[in-house]
Amino acid sequence: RPVSMRGLVRLRFNTSLDSVNSTSHCVFWNITSRTWSSEGCTASAVADATNLVECHCNHLTSFAAILTPAEEIRHARALSIVTIVGSVVSIVCLLLTIISIMLVKKQRRASHMKLTVVQASVMAVFLLLFVTASSVSNYAACVFVAMALHFLLLVQFTCSFAQALVLVQRLIMVFETTASMRIRKLSRVAVLVVPAIAVAIAAGTSELSVYA
Repeated sequence: RPVSMRGLVRLRFNTSLDSVNSTSHCVFWNITSRTWSSEGCTASAVADATNLVECHCNHLTSFAAILTPAEEIRHARALSIVTIVGSVVSIVCLLLTIISIMLVKKQRRASHMKLTVVQASVMAVFLLLFVTASSVSNYAACVFVAMALHFLLLVQFTCSFAQALVLVQRLIMVFETTASMRIRKLSRVAVLVVPAIAVAIAAGTSELSVYA
């Protein structure tokens, strides 16, 4: 952690972007969290010099100025609307898929269709979290949502693998055997256990800030 000083250190950065039409951030490299931090630093534009950014910091360490061009968010509202509408339509279609499978008894009993229901349900929850994630401001909630999205995405992959495994097993093993029953049971457990282990390992071997 950098040691605070009584006075302020003034630094000027020459940038290739127009500081008037962009958002400036004065940051330093935090060696503890291994992230850029703006703690103790403020940014201000220099009069009569649009390509200069002045930083005032109360400590000494490795500094940098980060500028976000205003052009990058020009169509942000339109893109947000398209994303929300597309996600809502996808969720509705996924729910219709689940309902159609559940209404047909023969499909409801098939092992690969059960995995399809799980996939559709997981994808619907994933899209719902994805759309609402931008409104999360609390750090703990942000980490939880990111971990949930990671878990749900891995469940999608394991479901696809398990579904392919069941279909191959049904193609090769025409008649019901003890081995085929075990494969189906293991596949149902694996689609949740394997992603949970992967997320736990990722969270345990690295700092939770990677999810924020």
